Amino acid sequence: MIDIHLHCLPGLDDGPGTIDEAAAICRLAAADGSDTLIATPHQRVGSWWNCDPGRLEALRRELQRRVGATPRILLGAEVRIDRDLIEDLDSDDQGGILTLAGTDYVLLEYSRSGPFVDAEDLVHELTLQGRRPVFAHPEFTPGLG
Repeated sequence: MIDIHLHCLPGLDDGPGTIDEAAAICRLAAADGSDTLIATPHQRVGSWWNCDPGRLEALRRELQRRVGATPRILLGAEVRIDRDLIEDLDSDDQGGILTLAGTDYVLLEYSRSGPFVDAEDLVHELTLQGRRPVFAHPEFTPGLG
């Protein structure tokens, strides 16, 4: 089983505060049947901008080292939708935005205080870029009802 949305990198957002807590979360996920985890720290959210892929990858590697071979931990992000998202994803460095495990799938999150763009328009634009949008919290996604 693959868990595609897990806040398990330590000290970044509303996930674990320490590497030991992060390793414990990953071991519990493995005990529940997950053999692969995609670490998805929040990106582009206030103080949780988290758009330094090198730093995030270093945390992922350290967590994998602490956990051992199983579960396998891959890197992704839960990306907050804002008015610059399409343009940043279209840029050469993607604005530091991470896709799910380096694929074309992008895990997206709307702000609960109001969207910048309708989900239907966003899906259309991302699809034109060759992206595959996945909504982290569809219950908060306008235009998907």
